[in-house]
Amino acid sequence: MIKESIFLFLAVGMVMPYLLSGTANGEYVVVNLNSTWDGKHVVLTGKVNVYNPILNKTFPGGFNKTTYSSYFTLWCSEFSGAYIEYPEVQFTTYSYQGEDLPALKIYNGSNEYAYFDLQYMIPLQGKMFVSQGGQVILNNTFYLKQVPSMIKNGYQGDYKEYSGKIENGSHSIGNFLVASPNAKIRVSNVNNYLEVSIVDKHFAVLVLNTTSNAELSEIAEVDINGSPYYIAPNGVEVNYISHTASGNVSFPFQAFYVSHTGLLLIDYPYSGNMTVVFGFKVNNPTESLSSSLVGNNQLQILYFVIIPIIIITILLLLIYRHKHGKH
Repeated sequence: MIKESIFLFLAVGMVMPYLLSGTANGEYVVVNLNSTWDGKHVVLTGKVNVYNPILNKTFPGGFNKTTYSSYFTLWCSEFSGAYIEYPEVQFTTYSYQGEDLPALKIYNGSNEYAYFDLQYMIPLQGKMFVSQGGQVILNNTFYLKQVPSMIKNGYQGDYKEYSGKIENGSHSIGNFLVASPNAKIRVSNVNNYLEVSIVDKHFAVLVLNTTSNAELSEIAEVDINGSPYYIAPNGVEVNYISHTASGNVSFPFQAFYVSHTGLLLIDYPYSGNMTVVFGFKVNNPTESLSSSLVGNNQLQILYFVIIPIIIITILLLLIYRHKHGKH
């Protein structure tokens, strides 16, 4: 077991149980999963039961232990989230035991969706529906059976969505969004490089629309309360490099691309000051901002234009793969 966590907010050894169920090739599959954070990976173990309606019999199946770099990549792979084509992204709330948790919803119609806790980006619930040639080959749902204390004790209730546009003179640099209960946002030029600074209460999620400008993926560093952290987005995934001030590799934020959207998210789950320093030069950057309330069913659809990406692939059903013990 790794002693130190690459993410400050995820405790080493924390376990989150999921239930994945659905139909695959005419059989009903139920998978009880335990996801354990070992400090660097989500380690997934579980048990599989497969019901065959023709034989009217349930068969236990094997499940190979697998690892993922984050809970978002777990959703993309194990819960088939990466197969959602033309997804929309929405700031909303998720009802849990009578409380409204700030949430991110990724969806494509009523049959494909997933809710994430917005403060920590943990997948909470979702559904996938896939057909080929008019025949349903995958119809599954998942949900987090026990919400961890960090989410239950986190921020609950209404929050704000800030919509922003960055300009450099008469030139448009790109669009961004910020979700936070309260935030002060400033765009500036420091040593001729663009900086976006957010002073927030409770948490802040910065969403960069890299389809409006691919340079928004060129992040030189992310400063948290004055301490520099280094990441390397490449348009598809984000690699975590280092924190040179102390040699500590534990990041107080996480960053990832939402599959097939061009949206780059940086999630900082604490109160404080997050400054994103970009690797391209500007002269006199300015920002225009507007804000709206999210909560009490006031759902906000992220207004970014999503570039459609057609996935040409042979769909390997993950739960069916695990049933046969393949990896």
